[in-house]
Amino acid sequence: MYDQLRILEKMILDIKKQYQLVSAELSSLKQHPVSDPQELAALTTKLNTSHSERDSAKKQLNDLDKRYQSLAEAHHMIGEEQDKLQKQVSQLQQQKPVTATK
Repeated sequence: MYDQLRILEKMILDIKKQYQLVSAELSSLKQHPVSDPQELAALTTKLNTSHSERDSAKKQLNDLDKRYQSLAEAHHMIGEEQDKLQKQVSQLQQQKPVTATK
């Protein structure tokens, strides 16, 4: 029984030692993380690509907004012109002498 307790005590000491080593390594990694250069390069490329896509989408949105504004203005001007022409038609119809049918 005494031998078993000694073996158990040795196992506990080994586990504590291993725990301390792992804990020290973890602490070191937290203070000075090691990054994978390939993963970092891939993430940087992905970030730059998404920024480019975002900028492109913004430009496209601005272009579409300008086009919309231009079309809205043209529509308004056409509406005004149509109103003027409609008034002229009404005036001409009122000025038109009524001719008797033969």
